[in-house]
Amino acid sequence: APASRDVPGAEVPVRACGYTAGLRVRLPEGLPDVGLDVAYVAQRFTLGRSTPSLDAGVPNVGAQSLRLGLSGRFAITDRVAVTGRAAFLAVLDTGAAPSLYFPRLSTNAVEASAGVAVGVWRGVELRAAIEYRRYFSSMNPEPGDAHVVGGSLDQYLTGTLGVGWRR
Repeated sequence: APASRDVPGAEVPVRACGYTAGLRVRLPEGLPDVGLDVAYVAQRFTLGRSTPSLDAGVPNVGAQSLRLGLSGRFAITDRVAVTGRAAFLAVLDTGAAPSLYFPRLSTNAVEASAGVAVGVWRGVELRAAIEYRRYFSSMNPEPGDAHVVGGSLDQYLTGTLGVGWRR
C-alpha cells in the first residue's frame, strides 16, 4: 500500500478512494459525437497513524463536487474509438477537517481524460482511459488566523478500465 512519511520520518499508510455518478447528453445527430456531462463526484483521501501514539498531523480530506464537462468520442474504425473529456468541478464540500484549519477555504478543480473504446458485441465495448484531476484551493487567511497559507494544489493521475454499452 502507498505510504507517506510524518515529521519524525515514520511511514504513514495512505488510502484514497472515489466514485462518480452522472449523465452524458449527446448533441443532436449529424454532428460529431460530442456531449455535455453532468456528474456527482466524490473523492476521499485518508492518512493512518504512523505509531499508535503519534498523529500524522495532517487531516483526512475529501471532496464532493458537481462536474460540468464536454466530452467527445471519435471513431477510428467501426469497432474502435478514442474518447476525451474536459471538465470543471465545482467543489460543494471538502469535509469538516479542512474548514477547522481554514474557515474561509474555497476549492474547485479541473480535469481532463483521454481513452479508447473497443466494441466487442452488440453495443457492448471495453473501455480504458487515463484521467488527470487538479484541485486548487485558496485558504483566504486574515490577520489573527492560527494557520496562514495562501493556497494549495492537489493533483491526481488515475487509470480506469470498464465495460460500457453504447446504442
